[in-house]
Formats: sequence, structure tokens, C-alpha cells
Amino acid sequence: MIRETGSSGNWPQLTKMNYNKWALLMKLKLQARHLWDVVDTGDGEYHDDCTTLEAICSAVPTEMVSMLAVKDSAKDSWEAIKTLRISDARWHKATAQNLRTEYETIALRDGEPIEDFAHRLNGIVQCLEGLGDPEPEAKVVAKYLRVARPRYKQLIISMESFVDISTLTIEEVTGTLRTADEVDTPPPPPSPQASGGKLLLTANHSGWTATSRRTATLAAEERAPAAGASAVASRAAGEERALLRGAATRAGPARTMNTSAVAKRDTGPKIVVAN
Repeated sequence: MIRETGSSGNWPQLTKMNYNKWALLMKLKLQARHLWDVVDTGDGEYHDDCTTLEAICSAVPTEMVSMLAVKDSAKDSWEAIKTLRISDARWHKATAQNLRTEYETIALRDGEPIEDFAHRLNGIVQCLEGLGDPEPEAKVVAKYLRVARPRYKQLIISMESFVDISTLTIEEVTGTLRTADEVDTPPPPPSPQASGGKLLLTANHSGWTATSRRTATLAAEERAPAAGASAVASRAAGEERALLRGAATRAGPARTMNTSAVAKRDTGPKIVVAN
């Protein structure tokens, strides 16, 4: 909207967004004062030209006054404003088109929190409004629910069934969906626990390694008694052979033969030896 000021003539104030309306109203006010020909054709008395230039400088932002006040005529000042604002208008239009495209194609990103998405959507809507292309809030909320629906399907269906969507705001929808995220967040995985001074292994590879070591330990324990028994038997046989050799030495050749026979009888096929 064009705002009137308390300055002489109640001239409308030029902003970055209202050039067309400002120019139309300024033309009407200058015509009412018989000053428009000074701007339109450049014809007019010096006093009229100064009066018109003063009116133009009173209707623009303060930062533009120093640039316009040094122009040769009110017509030149008017053309300078037109050039600046038309360039701005083209830039605003191009920017608004880009933002509109971004708004139409906006979607939740992978892993993006719903609150961050709401801030991104609201930022685009605010920029569109600032560029003169506002989007009604009811349509924004409807788009919000449509885009977020795959992730929050059941909750959004319930909202659409029992709530008048046109009365909701972006903040209200965001709060509801964020609460659902907090309720549905899965608990963190359990950390490894210590048992009897040993770490409980949970990984498949670690579990296999532990099982293999346990199996190897049991097999070694089973083999240990057998190995011990063999060692005892070997020692007993050695002692027996030593005794036999001692007896054979004391008894002479005949005894040696008998001793050998006994030894052979114990360790191999039976041999009969004559005395």
C-alpha cells in the first residue's frame, strides 16, 4: 500500500515494491496542481520546475534525495527514479519466479528434521511476500501437509479428518509433527555390558571367535588326561624293563634268557625257552 506522509502536499512515499502505484498517484497529484507538464514534457517555468522537483524529493526515500536534487530538471529526476525502479522491478520479478519454482518443488530432504523443513518453507513464503507474490497461509499449510504426508501419513490423515486445516498455522502443524517424532524415536542400541570381568561379545565375528576358542579349550582339556595316562604307562614300562635287566645281570645267562622270555611274554608273542 502507498502511505501518505505529513509533509507538504501529503505526497505518497516510494518504496522498493510500490513504484507503479506511487507513479500513478504522484501523476494524479501533480496534475491537480498543474505541474504534470513539467514532468511529462519538460516545459514549464523555473518556479514550477523547482516546485515539482521539491515534491518528488519529498516522496522518495532519504538515500535517494542527494542523487535527485542535483538533476537539471524535475523531468530528469522522474526519469532517474523510473530507471532505477524498473530495474529493481525486473530483478524482483526474476527473484520471485525462482522462489516460486522452489516453493512448488519443495520436499523433505533425507534425514531432515521437520522443524528445519518448516523454517525453510516459511523462509520462502516470507520472501515471496516481500517480493509482492504472497501465498495465502491456508494454501501453505495444505502444501506443508501434502509434502510431509509420506512420513507422517496416519497422523496427517487424522488431522485432516478431525481438524479444519484452513485454521491451522505452520507453527501448529510443526509442533504436532515434531511431537510425533519424539514419541516414535527408537531407543539407542544397548552398549556392551561387562559380565564376570569379561566383555560380552555381540558382533557375529566376535561371537564366532569366542566360540572357537571355547571349543579348542575343551578339546585340549579332553586330550590332557589321555596324554597323562600315556606318560604314566611309559614310565611304568621303563621301570619294569630296568628291574628285569637288573635281575638278569645277577642271575647270569640262564636267568637272562628267562628274563627275556618274560619280557617277550609281556610285550610280544609267547616264546618257550628250555632251561
